[in-house]
Amino acid sequence: MTDGQIIIEILSDNRWHHVLDIMQRGKPGAINWAVRSRISDLKKKGCQIESRLDENGMAEYRLIPQVTYQYDNQGQGAFL
Repeated sequence: MTDGQIIIEILSDNRWHHVLDIMQRGKPGAINWAVRSRISDLKKKGCQIESRLDENGMAEYRLIPQVTYQYDNQGQGAFL
């Protein structure tokens, strides 16, 4: 599993995750700048990841759920 895949798996619950949580659950030896770099790579690939700073200035991340809207053959639309 790549670092990016691990991060997506962690963020897939759409909840906020502290950078330290991602580092601890990721590959051994992961460091803060490596997580930020992988997040940046994922964003460039089109992943919708939101970030913010906690009260101590540490980064938190979450995956923004993708909303899909489709029309059926009768022209009725629905969110999937």
